Amino acid sequence: MVHSKLADSNARGPQNAEIYNEQYSVLASKKHPALLGAPMIQGWAEIAEALTVTFAKAVENRPATITDDAPLYVDRNGYLKEIYFSFAFTPMLNEYEFTEGSYTAIAETTKQQLWERRTRT
Repeated sequence: MVHSKLADSNARGPQNAEIYNEQYSVLASKKHPALLGAPMIQGWAEIAEALTVTFAKAVENRPATITDDAPLYVDRNGYLKEIYFSFAFTPMLNEYEFTEGSYTAIAETTKQQLWERRTRT
């Protein structure tokens, strides 16, 4: 996996099994290490709908997408917490130009979003 300051994930195969770097394991919290090699949807059940929509768009249109400050409710340490992420989602194509997986670079932006929310009021 890529050595990066961002959390990087590579999902491959029909189940989108995930491999990821050390920064992603921090983001995954208690989901790590069980998430490593597990299907993406199974590992991130609480945000499965958002992941499915993003991946379906990539399979259909093959665009790389960049999303800024997406609010998601993620299981952190046993409870759902509002977390913000910016991410670049890139479909990975095989030799026949079919989407076989994805590469995603992720940055958590929760602290910035909460600070902005508090300073607006």
